[in-house]
Amino acid sequence: MSLFQKRDGCPLCGKNKLTALFKRDFADADFQAFLKLEPTYGKHFREDLASGLLNDQKFYILKCDSCSFIFQEYILNNSGMQKLYDNWMEHEEVKRITNSFRNFDDLIANYVHRLKYVEQYFSDRPINFIDWGAGLGNFCKLAKDMPAFTVTAYDFSGEKNKELSDHHIQTRTLIELHEKEFHFINIDQVLEHVQEPVALLKECSWFLKDGGLIFVSTPDCSALESLIKKNDMNEEFHECMSPHQHINAFTNKSMKVAADRAGLKTVFEPFRQIKTSVAGSQSLKMNLKNMVKPFYREYFQQGSIKPA
Repeated sequence: MSLFQKRDGCPLCGKNKLTALFKRDFADADFQAFLKLEPTYGKHFREDLASGLLNDQKFYILKCDSCSFIFQEYILNNSGMQKLYDNWMEHEEVKRITNSFRNFDDLIANYVHRLKYVEQYFSDRPINFIDWGAGLGNFCKLAKDMPAFTVTAYDFSGEKNKELSDHHIQTRTLIELHEKEFHFINIDQVLEHVQEPVALLKECSWFLKDGGLIFVSTPDCSALESLIKKNDMNEEFHECMSPHQHINAFTNKSMKVAADRAGLKTVFEPFRQIKTSVAGSQSLKMNLKNMVKPFYREYFQQGSIKPA
């Protein structure tokens, strides 16, 4: 049973005129070493690796000739994604690494700043909020303690949903969400992981109230093409584009393409001095005053997960 599937067109603009920037097969020695740079994989991944379950893996990086988006051609299918989040990634190791970020305090300070901004934006009403891809729930935990917010979390991983529930954060499935339900949607370090990022943005807009806000953050991959040219599969390369996880490489330009394709538009510049841009939404026939904001977080070393 294969865990992989091929993307035949650009996940941003849909065009299929693509240029191959980088190609490695599973058996290549430097790719085998590259796999070991992922710190969250545990014994189950190593066992599947040894059994040959990943032998059909290809690590091919393409660039769209039309919109210049860079992405992986071969990605995990649904079975592979389930393997990744519920089996390969060790939950306790993810927690340990997350809580030992070199600049964890800066991360929390940024979360607080973001929440206070949203609180001020909706100063005349309670704020119904969902964290889309909530992970371990650090953002939700802060929002839960602010009276203005009613907090909901959505995550693909069963382990992470259990963690969220253990902290008394309400988790819901997609079929339990309602049209125009949320004032504020947080999509933090998610779009780089998903097969169809534009479709996800459109889906989230469906759940957004008129006048609502969407924040989106991704790693800054503006240096990826130069890293590829150096042909050095190092940690910086891995932070931008890693097998199984970071399958899309966003920059300011490509984030704005994604926003435009999803019916979103830029509305103002960042309210913190971080590598970032901001976009807002006018989705379908609704005149929504929404916002999409890629927080290219310097304290994350461009979105990486690293121990202290």
